[in-house]
Amino acid sequence: MFHSTPTISVEEAYARTQAGEQDTILVDVRTKEEFVAGHPPRAEHIPLEEIPLYQSRLKAYREIFLFCRSGSRSSLATQMLHAQGVTHAKNVEGGLLAWQAQGLPTEEI
Repeated sequence: MFHSTPTISVEEAYARTQAGEQDTILVDVRTKEEFVAGHPPRAEHIPLEEIPLYQSRLKAYREIFLFCRSGSRSSLATQMLHAQGVTHAKNVEGGLLAWQAQGLPTEEI
């Protein structure tokens, strides 16, 4: 049976991750080149193909918000985590494109 992927808006993801709570994480699943070029503050970089390797570490967080450029890869990452029992992961709707469209801050490395 198909289940829809749980989502969170960019505004809500920003507010919840910038509050400084240690049990909330924002994960960028894009490539290293994309991450270096610009990402939200406090985002952690875990490329999509490495998500399964970080499953046990991510499970420790109360809230996990995943994003990519548009929301497609992060939706897949969210589904991968849910399939492994990490059901508190959410896809950030619209990804970095929506983040930037809302005027939310980004930083470069």
